[in-house]
Amino acid sequence: MSLRFQLGLILGQLAVFSSVHAADSKAVDFAHDVVPVLKKHCAECHGDKQSKGGFSINTRELILDADAVAVGKAEKSRIIELITSTDPESQMPPKDRPRVTKKEQAILSAWIDQGLTWEAGFTFASKTYEPPLKPRRPKLPNSQQGREHPIDRILDDYLTKHKVPRPAPVDD
Repeated sequence: MSLRFQLGLILGQLAVFSSVHAADSKAVDFAHDVVPVLKKHCAECHGDKQSKGGFSINTRELILDADAVAVGKAEKSRIIELITSTDPESQMPPKDRPRVTKKEQAILSAWIDQGLTWEAGFTFASKTYEPPLKPRRPKLPNSQQGREHPIDRILDDYLTKHKVPRPAPVDD
């Protein structure tokens, strides 16, 4: 082999390996890279109201509390161990679900290595909006014996319906 060919081969290999390393070290975008993987493979069993095995991915805090991730150390993280496992009894997702691809594994590993970044306010839990309670205006019964105050009207109506004699007025 000529020196020129060897030099070209070495430079070509360097270019390939440096581009692979650059792709691996690229910052992972939580919203565009990580969330789709977690939704596709994890959220059905471990998101929203589900927390199978006592594990929930709803928030970063819940993931950290479960000791499923060693932040900055993907190779020591339980999540990576489970998604790369070949043991049908412990692998995640379970054997009846599609496996996490090598590319998706790389995304999750990079995410963990880069500090498990999380968008502020993001959660896999469904958003349930309950409007605040507003006072409602009750339908007042007719007044009896000139007693116009709303409370008197409600009490008089109750007493009449239940045939209870109205107590005598009390002096304040």
